Amino acid sequence: MSTQKIYQPVKQRFPKRPIKEIAKLIALFPPSLSSCSNFFNFKQSPNLETHLAVVLDLLKSKEFAEAENILNAVVVTDVYSMTVVVDGLCKMGEVCEARKLMDEMASKRVKPSDYTYNILLQEYIKIHDFVAVKEILREMEKDGFDLNLTSYTLLIKGYSTFGDLVEVERLFKEIEKKGIEPNVHLCTSMISGYSKLGNVMKAFSTFVKMVERGLTPDGHTYGALINSFCKAGLMQGAEVLLNEMQGKGISIDRVIFNTMMDGYCKQGNVDEALRLQTIMEGERHQPNANAYNIIVMGMRKLELYDEAKRLLLSMVDRGVAPDTISYTTLIDIYCKQGNFVEAKRALIEMETKEIKPNTTTYTTLVDGYCKLGKIVDAKRILRVMETEGVKPNTTTNSVCAMIDVTYTALIHGYCMVRNLAKAEKVLIEMEPKGVKLNMVTYPALIDGCCKVGNIAKAIKILIEMENKGFKPNAITCNALKMVIVRKNYKRAKIQLTPSSPVTEETKPRRELDSVTGKTCQQCQPSEIASFLGENHVDHKVMGKMFDMLFRVYVDSMRFKEALEVFEYMKNGGFEIDDRSCMVYLLAMKRRKQYDSLVEFFEMMVESDVRITVYSMTMVIDGLCKVGEVSKARKLMDEMVSKGVKPNVYTYNTLLDACMKMPDFVALKEILLAMEKEGLDLDVTGYTLLIDGYCNIGNLKEVERLFREIEGKGIEPDVHLYTSMISGCSKLGNVKKAFSVFDEMVERGLIPNAHTYGALINCLCKAGQMQAAEVLLNEMQSKGIDIGPVIFNTMMDGYCKQGNIDEAWRLQKIMEGKGYESDVYVYNIIATGLCKLDRCEEAKTWLFSMVDRGVAPNEVAHTTLISIYSKEGNFVEAKRTLREMEAKGVKPNTATYNTLIDGYCKKGMMKEAYKLKNVMECKGLKPDLYTYTSLVHGECISGKVDDALKLFNEMPREGLVPNVVTYTAMISGLSKEGRSDEAFRLYDEMIEAGLTPDASAYSALVGSLHG
Repeated sequence: MSTQKIYQPVKQRFPKRPIKEIAKLIALFPPSLSSCSNFFNFKQSPNLETHLAVVLDLLKSKEFAEAENILNAVVVTDVYSMTVVVDGLCKMGEVCEARKLMDEMASKRVKPSDYTYNILLQEYIKIHDFVAVKEILREMEKDGFDLNLTSYTLLIKGYSTFGDLVEVERLFKEIEKKGIEPNVHLCTSMISGYSKLGNVMKAFSTFVKMVERGLTPDGHTYGALINSFCKAGLMQGAEVLLNEMQGKGISIDRVIFNTMMDGYCKQGNVDEALRLQTIMEGERHQPNANAYNIIVMGMRKLELYDEAKRLLLSMVDRGVAPDTISYTTLIDIYCKQGNFVEAKRALIEMETKEIKPNTTTYTTLVDGYCKLGKIVDAKRILRVMETEGVKPNTTTNSVCAMIDVTYTALIHGYCMVRNLAKAEKVLIEMEPKGVKLNMVTYPALIDGCCKVGNIAKAIKILIEMENKGFKPNAITCNALKMVIVRKNYKRAKIQLTPSSPVTEETKPRRELDSVTGKTCQQCQPSEIASFLGENHVDHKVMGKMFDMLFRVYVDSMRFKEALEVFEYMKNGGFEIDDRSCMVYLLAMKRRKQYDSLVEFFEMMVESDVRITVYSMTMVIDGLCKVGEVSKARKLMDEMVSKGVKPNVYTYNTLLDACMKMPDFVALKEILLAMEKEGLDLDVTGYTLLIDGYCNIGNLKEVERLFREIEGKGIEPDVHLYTSMISGCSKLGNVKKAFSVFDEMVERGLIPNAHTYGALINCLCKAGQMQAAEVLLNEMQSKGIDIGPVIFNTMMDGYCKQGNIDEAWRLQKIMEGKGYESDVYVYNIIATGLCKLDRCEEAKTWLFSMVDRGVAPNEVAHTTLISIYSKEGNFVEAKRTLREMEAKGVKPNTATYNTLIDGYCKKGMMKEAYKLKNVMECKGLKPDLYTYTSLVHGECISGKVDDALKLFNEMPREGLVPNVVTYTAMISGLSKEGRSDEAFRLYDEMIEAGLTPDASAYSALVGSLHG
């Protein structure tokens, strides 16, 4: 319909009305071209307002050409008309024209409104032109406009889509600072952005904060969060959200169902996807082609080809038109089954229905033909592709880099049938088309060369591959090695680079080989010297030969022979290279033979070998490892006097040792020495200090150090943040741990297994097992290895909650990953069973350890002794103690305390004191728990004065009574009617900062009524 037709006057059907009223009526009409033409039925000359009403209707109807014709006739006079025209131009893709109009009107003093600016922002964000976005923001600031909620929502949505979460969070902080209240759309945009980047924790955290603000999530919000959960493989969480939507009466649309089905299919759970499809149909949402494609691809992944075909073919019967993806999947299934007749038929049917095959469709066929060696057919499909104007699987990105799977498939096919000439021809065809060789093409060519025995060509390609930055994998190298061995080459080792000329460095090896005709490892030092002397080999070259032989012996772990060579060189006046000595020191360090490490260093010093800061630091590290920190410091001082200056790494080694002891006096001395030397702490040094202070619970010092780091402009790394999270975990400060984690991620640092482990430990300690499971699944989805320590932490968390079944479930998953259950796993579950008074099961569980080849440790034996003691079976308890000692497992204080406590509760005080004496004879000092058990036992036996004697002895032994000790004593005194003494202890308890429990109150009340 042309503009002329719209403006053509028609017979008046309505009475004459004011123009403004007519315009309002038009705006209320449903968007259609006929409703716009109704304006002209009123036989009024259209003014600006009515023109714009017509334009708006046309834009709603997507009649852009008609709208443009009218817009051209409109004379813009105010901000409203300008905004409508700007909106119209933007909707037609004419953003530059819209911008030009706005600038033109500004020169005529018609200033844009915030709504005008938002329209332009939206369009520039859509096309990812963030340079233009920044220009618009500057103009808004210049015009005195503050960003409103709509502006922020647009920006956050744009940056989220672009993956710039740093900018998203900056904008969100800016919103909060300005006091602007975020709405549902803004929060949904943020959740959607986090989902795209796979950050489940952030997405869920935003959702929770949104609800806390009193905002009601809508279908889009739930959809974004469900998408995030599904991407991370957290299908159980996604189901909870789906049920929540249903419970709140929020409509679940087709997109959410498809997202859920895709999530299940990616986990290989097609049955759940089919269940959701049935529910979807029950909700009156007809599954579309996308829904079918999702399930079919899930079936294909599980190699359920027949089921996938049946489902695809049933689409048409159910009134759903298959699309390109549907047909491509069907063709792929036929190719995998070798049924190329049906594959070709599907391709023809596709074209008949005017469904255009894409690159993937054609490549699927080419790949199928090539794998069966049907190169002629593959070549024919390639020609069809080119005729149809479809590039053979070439993906062109912003830098026009092209990678082609189709050509690789052809090359691979020709190489499989040993037709190297044809493969090379394809290679020549690729270059003019801008298609480059990739990590798949090179190995295919090398494989082809190996098949025809052209080793020289294969090695040449291998060198080219390396020069282009592609690293050959083990399969490629092994293929070459095997061919070379079969060809009876002298050396099976492949030389990937051309042979280097004879230099001063390579001459000794060649001299040695030519003179002796033997390998270095078969010669004694004296034998080599004899050979070399007879052949008049230069003394300097001879020294290098011995140096080389020394290294060979060390590499072969023949350390005795290496030391013989060292002695020979020392006595013969040969120069000993300090770098070769470093090889020996490194070998000792790797083998944890620290005594040998120190001994060899002393030999180096005696032999006047050049001592470097690296060799000195290695020995200092060795001494620190065996607890000889004072010796390490003495050695450093000695080396400093000889001109060897310690570096930051040397000091870090000493700092680490001092923090582990901990020895804060020595620590301060080392820090002062560093300051004197003009050395600043680096990020490793700060990490060691933070880790140490976290271990002793001094978070105040940790935060001071962190502020110091930031003040110095040092960029914290993952290890430092992990140490802080670990410290927060030890103190049970979950909020702080997550705050540190969030800050770390905001800085662009990627959490590793240790980071997640520290955070999971923190959550488990706080009993937040559901959140810990979320982190565990997040690790899995990100491909981060979940080690036994994390599994043990999770199992311990569940056991502390009394949820043994979950702990057993995790044990099975852990063993399924190839990790054997160790003694710690058995101890965790046994302790959990004991907590639930399932002592018989705990005993059976602990006995099963030995059957599975796991040796019980002191904790396992102590748990068993505890069970027997609770049962009053002291015969078995003592037998277990003897058995433990016989196996070389030393009982610790906790072991003796368990048995002492058992005796005390049964009033067997003689046996309890006897065991206390045994404990002391073995060098174990009674602790708070030993005394508390004895005090309690004496009170039960009615010997309150003896209990008081023990109670008063505790401070002299450096022990501070706890709530249990005080309660036992108060209870004992109360029973004897000694209420004054009981109340005195109660007051003392309060002064000590302890909170009395119900037992203490009951005892005191009882003493008053006695």
